Amino acid sequence: MTGEKPPSVRPSVDVEITRERVGIVGLITPWNFPIAIQAWKIAPAFAYGNTVVFRPAELVPGSAHALSEIILRAGVPAGVFNLVTGRGPVVGEAMLNSSKVSALCFTGSLPTGRKIAKTCITSLPVTKVGDENR
Repeated sequence: MTGEKPPSVRPSVDVEITRERVGIVGLITPWNFPIAIQAWKIAPAFAYGNTVVFRPAELVPGSAHALSEIILRAGVPAGVFNLVTGRGPVVGEAMLNSSKVSALCFTGSLPTGRKIAKTCITSLPVTKVGDENR
């Protein structure tokens, strides 16, 4: 992707934004808004050429499978989108500790987010935890 140069609020500072592929992106999503939050995370990952490993909340497997089918029917190549279901701590920890996952995006509880963030500090270059500014 090419960079964009939005106007700067400070005349002496130039701003350039460049978005780049990072590789395999792990997405862990909550039960509420079972299509919207997933789409908000999956679409940008695809837009920048990443592979997605998606682990939905255990409470919404039906919507996750439906979304997976839609993505595959849209022509996303095999292996570019990967739906992984299972218990949160088991699947989440496997994603978190995988050397193949380049970035991880988690939306969920604060205690779990803190555990993930603590691990990511030393192992993942890109991490997004939660969606609240505190």
